[in-house]
Formats: sequence, C-alpha cells, structure tokens
Amino acid sequence: MVLAGFNPKNILEIGSRAISFWKFQKFQERMILGSTVRNLEGRLAQSETSYEAIIKQLKVYIQKETQRTERLQKEMELYSRRIQDLEEKNKNKNKQIFNLHVQVEELRKQHNLQGVLDNSVRVNNVERNCRPTEGRVARSPNFLDRRGNHEHVDQMFCSQQFPTAPRPVLTFHPSGQLVFKSPNC
Repeated sequence: MVLAGFNPKNILEIGSRAISFWKFQKFQERMILGSTVRNLEGRLAQSETSYEAIIKQLKVYIQKETQRTERLQKEMELYSRRIQDLEEKNKNKNKQIFNLHVQVEELRKQHNLQGVLDNSVRVNNVERNCRPTEGRVARSPNFLDRRGNHEHVDQMFCSQQFPTAPRPVLTFHPSGQLVFKSPNC
C-alpha cells in the first residue's frame, strides 16, 4: 500500500529485490537445515556404530555366560552324582557297621555267657574256700535280679578278681571295609 504512488518501474524493482531477499533467506535457511541434517546424520552414524559394537560385546558376553552356565550345570550334575554315590557308599558302610555291631553284640553275649559259666564254676570253687556272709549266696557279678540291679558279692568273691571276657575289635581293611576281628584269632 505504501507503494501505491510510485512509478511501476520502481515498484517492480522493489518487488524483485524483495523476492531475491526472500530467496536468499530461504537459501540460507535450507543451508542451515542441511548442515543440521548432516550433523544429525553423522551423530546417528556414530551412535549406530557404537551401539553395534556394544551389541556385539553383549552378544559375546551372553554367549560366554551361557557357556559358563552350561559348564556349571554339568559340574553340578557331576557333583550331584558324586554326592549320590557317596551317600550310597555311606549307606552301605552304615549297614556294614550296623551288621558288625549286631555281630559284636551277639559275640559279647556269647562271651558274657561263657564268662558267666566260667565265673559260676569259679564261684563254686570260691564258695568252698570262703564263708558266706549273713546267709547270702555268692553269685556271678554279671547276675541281674528281677528289679534290674546288679547284685555284687561281698568283697568281690573274697577279694579275688576274675578276668573279663575279651572284647572283639573293629578295624578298617585297606579296601575301606569295616572288618570284625575276634581277639582269640
């Protein structure tokens, strides 16, 4: 509107300069946007390469960890098998020990019976040489009365000590088995 009173030649010149200025501004704007895009593309390329390197490192790490977990699982299975074998061996050894204890108790009972018989013969011999005290009968020191108490003879059969039955011995064989040895052997 301000140009309404001017010469048309001047108006065209002012308009052409305005259009060239506008083109220059758009060109500058395009150049700035282009440099910004190039910078962003460069950053994107750098970040892509760095992320690809990180992804490769993570894949290698994951692969190593999966191999490690597989190895540890195999070791765990191996150790669990070993533990089961050791538990089985321990169970067998406990059975052997139990059986040997049963045998020891049976032999101890046999030796105690033998000792009782030997002591009763000795008591009979001692009774002939000793006088009974207050009407009590001399008996074997292994004798149990009905109440479960041990009856001991005064002065231990006139101060004579009788040998006890030999105890069986448990030893380990070099093969690792528990072996019963009788002291008479």
